[in-house]
Amino acid sequence: MLIILLQIFLRIIIVIIFAKNLRGKLRDIVPYYLAITDYYINFGEKNHKKIALFLLTLEMSIILGMFFNEIITLICILGIVNQIIYLYSMINNYNKKMANTCSCYIVNLPHEVSLLPILYNIGIIYIFILLLII
Repeated sequence: MLIILLQIFLRIIIVIIFAKNLRGKLRDIVPYYLAITDYYINFGEKNHKKIALFLLTLEMSIILGMFFNEIITLICILGIVNQIIYLYSMINNYNKKMANTCSCYIVNLPHEVSLLPILYNIGIIYIFILLLII
């Protein structure tokens, strides 16, 4: 019973974090796209659009998938992949201030990449791993 309550609690945490961030990204898509261009500068203009669309779709899938027990393993793996993508971009841009971020995506695309957002992403990865284990 305690394990089931822990699973529900962790799923709710993930849904709240991802839904809050996704709402900000979808409310005004242009700043999100510009933030992607800042973080992934070496990927080219056409690839920035693909990256932004892929990440938004992935985050929507994670939110929706948290409600279905049958696919929770797949969703947790996708969540880990999602966070590793953002973590990789943060590590590559460590100690840089991004010109085009609006600071609305603190979890994934902060205005200034410091240790705290990196640790926050690592924490989310651990939540996904914990959901896989229990």
